[in-house]
Amino acid sequence: METKSQDLIQWEVLNPVAITENALHMGAPRLPDLNRRKIGLFWNGKPDGNVLLDAISKLLRQQFNDIDLINFNLRISVGTENIKLMAESCDGIIAAIGD
Repeated sequence: METKSQDLIQWEVLNPVAITENALHMGAPRLPDLNRRKIGLFWNGKPDGNVLLDAISKLLRQQFNDIDLINFNLRISVGTENIKLMAESCDGIIAAIGD
């Protein structure tokens, strides 16, 4: 069967991803070492993030003297108040936020 040009279907392809502006943020300055520091371990409740942070916690305790690790087990919607609390409570934060 021969296809005629009027029988062709035209498709319009749409991209469902919104155009967004991403702000450029500089990373926090790195701590010279972690001895006698308070380090926050932030988990947002995603699967196995806690397993990763537990392993990191064990390694940090083996490697650094007098390190103080503080667990922040917060759910996905962290909010500005909790971010401020973590920043004020710790010298640094390690986050496990993915699946």
